[in-house]
Amino acid sequence: MFSLIISIVSIALVVALAAATMYYGGDALSQGRSSADATAYVTAAQQIGGAAVMHITTQPANPASVADLVTSNNLSGVPNVKSRVEGTNDWVLVDAVAGTSPRMITINLAGTPASNQKLCDQINKNAGATGMNATTGVIAALGTLPYACVAGATGTDPQVFQFKF
Repeated sequence: MFSLIISIVSIALVVALAAATMYYGGDALSQGRSSADATAYVTAAQQIGGAAVMHITTQPANPASVADLVTSNNLSGVPNVKSRVEGTNDWVLVDAVAGTSPRMITINLAGTPASNQKLCDQINKNAGATGMNATTGVIAALGTLPYACVAGATGTDPQVFQFKF
């Protein structure tokens, strides 16, 4: 009888501990996921940017696409992140326009503007853009930031991650 009471009390304590962890740790767990996803975008863009710079220094022409970096053996494969369409990587190399925009790597985020808000806020926070709102930012308006998450072309398009290289 005594072991039955001890078992019931221990089960109740485990349930209470699990409930407390979910209640108090829920924000920390979701914040960690946003931070990890933001880091994945930056790391993937750094890999592509490094491969593009290597391609530019060894080839006579700029790479036209990320696929060109793979075929020229400057990149072993296209880095995989949550892109707009599942199963595809929509990384785009954007040439610099004198006086207008720097050379960039862009990708449309998966989901909707509302579902991407935490991720975009984390990306912009990591980049040092504490006041930048990813729903009103303008494409190619990075300024001095190395990367940012900005609004899509229309209010219903998902945000765009941009990285200067």
